[in-house]
Amino acid sequence: MGGNTLIMVIGLAGKSCAGKNAVGAALEAYGALHVDLDRLNHTILNQHCREIGELFSVNLCDDKGHMNRPALSELVFSDPEKLRRLEDYVYPRIEEEVEVIISQNSGDLILLNGAALHKSRLVHKMDRLVWVHSPYLLRIIRAMSRDKRSIPNIIKRFRNQREFSTQQFSSHVDIYKVYNGVFIEFLHRRVKKMYLSWIIKGETL
Repeated sequence: MGGNTLIMVIGLAGKSCAGKNAVGAALEAYGALHVDLDRLNHTILNQHCREIGELFSVNLCDDKGHMNRPALSELVFSDPEKLRRLEDYVYPRIEEEVEVIISQNSGDLILLNGAALHKSRLVHKMDRLVWVHSPYLLRIIRAMSRDKRSIPNIIKRFRNQREFSTQQFSSHVDIYKVYNGVFIEFLHRRVKKMYLSWIIKGETL
């Protein structure tokens, strides 16, 4: 990107297997910095597995000292109060990491890509939201290929996201919807058109 000091922070969201990473990769081709919040979350869980276990009075570290994620999932996802306590511990640490990334990358287009982006204070950092959507059946096929899970398990996970939509984000943020179908070249055209619209408006670098 150019020598401008402007920063644009883009939230990248959508339901499971809609193809957020594909959109992120397409924007990376234009110089965007793609921050994977889920990967940051996994790093923090591993680094703090002992402290998180102490929150619930259980041992959540595996034999390598990393977070036992299946055990954590079983513990918190059936109990909203435990999930809230976990989020209260993890989210501020993710937010701190992102603050550092933003401060060190002035002049960049920064993508914040994460399944729980709408639950964090990072939504107030966003200048734009890119919402990625994809056909239900195609999302199931992608989930089968990516996660190697059964169809009933995938459908259950998708059902839990029924209410997830752009309404979970600030009404003050401009929302750009990107359809991600079968053909990657069509997706790249859509992303290019969106990116160029930001340039024409003088909103990016």
